[in-house]
Amino acid sequence: MAEVKYGQLDSWDDADVSTPNDFMRLLEGDNQVRVLTTPYQFVVHWVQDTSGANRKIRCARKNCPLCKKLVKAQYRWFVGVLDRKSGLPKILEISQQIYNGIKKYVNNPEWAEFYDHEWGKAMAYDVTIQRGPKGTNPLYTVLPSPRKRDLNDEENAIVANFFERVDINKFCQPATPEEVAEKMGGIDDAPAPSYAVGTKTVIKGSDGKPEIGRASCRERV
Repeated sequence: MAEVKYGQLDSWDDADVSTPNDFMRLLEGDNQVRVLTTPYQFVVHWVQDTSGANRKIRCARKNCPLCKKLVKAQYRWFVGVLDRKSGLPKILEISQQIYNGIKKYVNNPEWAEFYDHEWGKAMAYDVTIQRGPKGTNPLYTVLPSPRKRDLNDEENAIVANFFERVDINKFCQPATPEEVAEKMGGIDDAPAPSYAVGTKTVIKGSDGKPEIGRASCRERV
């Protein structure tokens, strides 16, 4: 890696403006990826601001202001992937629908021959995440590639460099109550009728902590 320059630069030509976007956005149509990690789990609240736009706020877990208001929460996951369109490793945030779509093949004995791989189950072949038009149900469909192919030397080097530089764990740590309160500015104070995780409704603990079990970030295989 080239030496990073800090502070005042000698000229306008010395600036590093090539910082990559490490997050992948799923576009309508086919999104082909190679899954590189096990899932990293975290919890979020979806809230609506005064403009009507939906906003996602990480749950603080303990003494969370949104939990105390009985605002719904959901599990979400990050996975490291190799985006086949760009050829670059990315962090992909997935919902329960995509999570279950990938897990289905992890637990399918028909794919057992692909399990012995350095990255773990369901990671020796590509998957295509199909995103339908807005309003489609289901919105996402996961399809595996029947062709088993190991990453080549160049891809392995790019992936190794990515994980030396990027720690996915830091993106799924709970927010602090103060951070949640700051991001709640302009949000309607009316509480939601229930507190939900995925499709299950649960009861909020007396201390404002959601009783959903520990949402820990899982390490890369």
